[in-house]
Amino acid sequence: MKVAERWKWIKVNYGLTKEQWFGLFERQGNRCGCCGRTEPASKRGWHVDHDHTTGKVRGIVCHGCNMMIGAARDSVDVLASGIDYLNRTK
Repeated sequence: MKVAERWKWIKVNYGLTKEQWFGLFERQGNRCGCCGRTEPASKRGWHVDHDHTTGKVRGIVCHGCNMMIGAARDSVDVLASGIDYLNRTK
């Protein structure tokens, strides 16, 4: 996807202008809003994280965190269970 097309897609799907996106990313310290990574870890770049029920944008995240949140279906309970599992199986 070309750069101009990506910004248009972000505006249509998340309601963010390019300036709003960069403002949000800057408020996060120019890093993943979830893990703090400074590189997106994907050639597709950073992802706009949003609540799939309300559509509200939560932040900008790296590819790994976007996949994790999506796989957990935005569920705090699923993520907490994953943390418990990791702690139990150290």
